[in-house]
Amino acid sequence: MSALPSLFTIDGIISPATHARVLRIASEVEFIDGSCTAGRWDGHGKRNAQARREPIEPICRAVMAEVMKNRSFAQRALPHEAVQPILNRYRVGDGYGLHEDSPIQSGIRADLSFTLFLSDPETYEGGQLVLGEGDAAVAIKLPARSLVCYPSGTLHQVLPVSAGERLAMVGWIQSIVRDPGLRQVLTDLRETTDALSERGGLEREVGALSRAYGGLLRRWAFA
Repeated sequence: MSALPSLFTIDGIISPATHARVLRIASEVEFIDGSCTAGRWDGHGKRNAQARREPIEPICRAVMAEVMKNRSFAQRALPHEAVQPILNRYRVGDGYGLHEDSPIQSGIRADLSFTLFLSDPETYEGGQLVLGEGDAAVAIKLPARSLVCYPSGTLHQVLPVSAGERLAMVGWIQSIVRDPGLRQVLTDLRETTDALSERGGLEREVGALSRAYGGLLRRWAFA
């Protein structure tokens, strides 16, 4: 995954109870043609269905509350705002061709996109999320309740499903630091600080790194 250094994954980001609730709601709500939310130039490549927005608002709020409070997600994404995620369903023959996400989603700047996998990977074939193209491409098919997050300008696609059904939520985040390279610097600093803090006896070094992190965050936030 080194070809896409700003990509990160988190397993078990939502609770089993919330996951079960999402699956129950997905079995009950009406799904419509997903091409209605495709971008102007990529609609022809989008073949899936998505749940109507209003009936899933409560479960979307519950999902996003758990995502946003996840410590690893908060440190890496530095979220400022999020839009209500979309619940997608891919059945046999469905897929989404190579595209990049719109830079504005529901009135916010989309710095980060995420896919939250809801179906167990053993229950469907195909349906991999492929990030990048050519030698830099990374194919991702994660366990249910796992999330992958990546810069919204990344070219990506969902390969056609050849058996079973793929359920996922997709959403977008506006970060307080829009540049992915700068977010990665802050992530590295935070993780190094945490690792040194756990060793003990390095209070001076930990303090210096914490001050550096704070100084850079003040300089880069909302710039």
